Amino acid sequence: MQILKTAILLALPLVAGCGRPRSGGDSLKVINLETAISEKNMDLFDREGWEVMSVVPEVTDSTQLGQIRVSSVGGSSVLLFTGDRVLDFDFSGKCRSILSRQGEGPGEYTGILEAASLPSGDIALIDAARNAMKVYTRAGQWKSTVKTGVSSVLVTRDGVCMLSYPPATGNKTEAYWTDGSLSVTDSLTISAPRETSRGFVFVPSLQYAGEEPCVLLSDTVFSLSGKGCLRPEIVFNAGTLSLPPEIEDDFTRRDERKHYISGLYPIIWNDYVFLSYCHEDKMFFDVWDIQETGLKFRNTMSCQEDKYGMPVSLDDGRTVRMWPQLACDGKLVGLVMSEFQDGGEEADWDSNPEILIISRKGDR
Repeated sequence: MQILKTAILLALPLVAGCGRPRSGGDSLKVINLETAISEKNMDLFDREGWEVMSVVPEVTDSTQLGQIRVSSVGGSSVLLFTGDRVLDFDFSGKCRSILSRQGEGPGEYTGILEAASLPSGDIALIDAARNAMKVYTRAGQWKSTVKTGVSSVLVTRDGVCMLSYPPATGNKTEAYWTDGSLSVTDSLTISAPRETSRGFVFVPSLQYAGEEPCVLLSDTVFSLSGKGCLRPEIVFNAGTLSLPPEIEDDFTRRDERKHYISGLYPIIWNDYVFLSYCHEDKMFFDVWDIQETGLKFRNTMSCQEDKYGMPVSLDDGRTVRMWPQLACDGKLVGLVMSEFQDGGEEADWDSNPEILIISRKGDR
């Protein structure tokens, strides 16, 4: 089942942005997953005041996408990428540009791990196989290979934040801050070397959410907004359901892993955290109120017939299920979940995934 396979991949440490970093006397927030694990599916989440925009990318011979990731949403642009292309669509779904230079030659890439729209308007993508970050114009012209050993990149208010690819830095993870020209202005080691039983290395990934980057290390979200320091923001307390280190680092012990909480994937938007994780061969999708540290929504999926994600009502009268992918520019962005089904009868591979862009009334 493809969505469950996706969750296993997301067991790698991930980065989430903090929409409202703590300040002054605000306390560290603790979300108690262990005590709430037995809660059934629920929906106490207030979606009143939401404005929802639907974007369906047009389908042509060059823009039929299948599964995608959303890189950023800004102005009137939605930047998407697949394993081999980066595409820029406007909100009407019309494709404005395509970057497609897969190959082995100069200025080409073997595959795309992540993509980002830089302040200059250029596109940066991470070619994981070549252990490099490359910069292209919107028209697809290669400009430079800026830095090797990068696993993720995030545009911030002050420039660009990048995370290192651990094997390139002695298996430790480092954060780099750069100015608008991508010259490094500061750096910080944020995690120690770590390797699994099969030689895999945990690779962090940055994700848009609000204006400041944060990083999830073990069970704690740390703010990276202050250069040169890590500040804890949110703790996901799994208690006795926390993966023991000897099991967490050994992917061969799947039968034991399933009894613990794994694959934490948080998206933080305003005062809520949208949290995906696995437990007992089920995928959990929760929405937690950060200020109250209370569970407001839960949906689980354990088989193909289950419907996973959060119901969202659209202006055309439809109710669809969305899986949030990122938060950026004050908006929550996600994909309609039917597109993630593993080739079942309901899957429509002749159409493109529907993208939902959610804002609160008055925030646009």
